[in-house]
Amino acid sequence: KGTGNHSADIMQLGLSEAYGAGRDFADEPITHLFAGPFKRTWQTLLVISLSAAVAPTAEVHEEIPEIGSDELFNSWKQKGVKFGGDRSNLRALREDLPESDFAQAKIDALNGVGKMFISMLNDGEVGLAVGHSPVIELACAQLQETPTDFQLKENEYVVFEEDDDGVITVSQSVQ
Repeated sequence: KGTGNHSADIMQLGLSEAYGAGRDFADEPITHLFAGPFKRTWQTLLVISLSAAVAPTAEVHEEIPEIGSDELFNSWKQKGVKFGGDRSNLRALREDLPESDFAQAKIDALNGVGKMFISMLNDGEVGLAVGHSPVIELACAQLQETPTDFQLKENEYVVFEEDDDGVITVSQSVQ
């Protein structure tokens, strides 16, 4: 697990888990790399990319604040969200945010995911992104019926796909 300090380096366990997660993507033709603004998301992306042997021609994109930023988390805390304890991140957001704010948070999270697809202009391009799990869980909740207890653990991942009509779906969740 992370330290809760968004400017902290990735921990040794996280490095190990990222290396293992990278092997899951070794056969994928990854052409685009994305991350949120947290330092450890970029470190995780680097380790996964090296482990997956991503081609040096893959395009590295600017950070996407909508998939996890200090400003986002501070705004949630100011609205009374308390992460940790027995509740999943998604349950904390669902229970602590006013209903309209929770609905908007899901839309914003999905918009962050959508930014990645906008950057990938050609059919068949594959992107690898590392974001902050509460935001990815929100995007999943926007796209499908997601149990309140749904929570990604460190280096678990979700596969998003976009069809020819621009509709984004969750095609796989690896837990």
